[in-house]
Amino acid sequence: MITERGELEPLAFRVRPLQNECFDSWLHRLVARHDTTRKALFIHLGGDPRLASYDLARGKAGVPAHLHAASDRLFVSLPTHWLLPPALRRFGCAACWREALAQNKPLCVSKEWILCASWWCHDHGLPLSFMPESDAGSRSDASVRKLAKLEVAARELARSIRPTKRLIAA
Repeated sequence: MITERGELEPLAFRVRPLQNECFDSWLHRLVARHDTTRKALFIHLGGDPRLASYDLARGKAGVPAHLHAASDRLFVSLPTHWLLPPALRRFGCAACWREALAQNKPLCVSKEWILCASWWCHDHGLPLSFMPESDAGSRSDASVRKLAKLEVAARELARSIRPTKRLIAA
């Protein structure tokens, strides 16, 4: 919203992007914290509300040509085939997520985890696990137990496949 003095009205809560957090993950947390929708958030920020329904992580490739000017200042475009489709951007490291919960930090999806060729957490040396959107950000006992099971399964998989540096391609 624009104030009477022509200034952008600040959001009620500050939700900073976490280091290496992908845009979709941060936008999801921002919308959830303000209990609003993407469209309402874009309107509040003086942006084109039509952008809210597109895959902005893909830059211009995710936005129709008539909206390119509105998205130019937001993103660096990547080739479309480099990113997972939005519905699959729920893969992450169970150990990273468990640590975030233990430290009372928000769960987020790392930029490197949304790349098509990414299947490995370089911090923990574990394969990525799928986190349904319904569990994302949940701090319930059931979610914590589920993350613990996912981490154990990822560690067992890592031991059984014995990945090499060449396989991981750091």
